[in-house]
Amino acid sequence: MADRIALLGSRLPCSPQYRGFVLKLSAVSVMSMSPLYSAPQTVGRGWQIFNYTAMAMALIALVALIVVLISKWAGGTPWPGFNWISMIALPLAFLMMGASVMHSVTVRRRL
Repeated sequence: MADRIALLGSRLPCSPQYRGFVLKLSAVSVMSMSPLYSAPQTVGRGWQIFNYTAMAMALIALVALIVVLISKWAGGTPWPGFNWISMIALPLAFLMMGASVMHSVTVRRRL
């Protein structure tokens, strides 16, 4: 081990209990190093409602899908509306969340 430390030069201290690099950076030093750091942007009220609607649709669709799966495993026949809810709401929520991500990317690029 001492031979390896000697080969690496002065980058590693020669202490026997030390076995690697320790990199300690505070949040301030990381933020000041990054040229792309920007303050958090405020989200408009319309986009907040849009995001919460997408989240609610995804949760409702997942609950409907779970109800269908549990009722099928129990041997019952679920209401067909649960299938339609999960088939329509889950892809729609996915597309809405994708639109929200694209919107946040375009807002950040304008900075």
